[in-house]
Amino acid sequence: EENAQKYDKMGWREKRKAMAEEKKTWIKFKQAVYLMEEDAEEFANCTANYRNYNPLIPIFSLLGGIVALIISLCWVLQIILYMLPTPPV
Repeated sequence: EENAQKYDKMGWREKRKAMAEEKKTWIKFKQAVYLMEEDAEEFANCTANYRNYNPLIPIFSLLGGIVALIISLCWVLQIILYMLPTPPV
């Protein structure tokens, strides 16, 4: 009703401009709602994963990788030390 009264007092050009502006605003609103719903779904998924997340797993994986690297380097060093000299040590 309010819009109808507002549009009655305008000429056809002003009506058309006002309706186009209203349509743009409506489209922006729909886009914002869509993005908000998408973010809400992502947040819900993150919250569910957060409850099952254990922060110690990545730390132990890193430490295990470092230990494996040290063991591998020692093994390669052992092979080099025992194979390079002419008489075996």
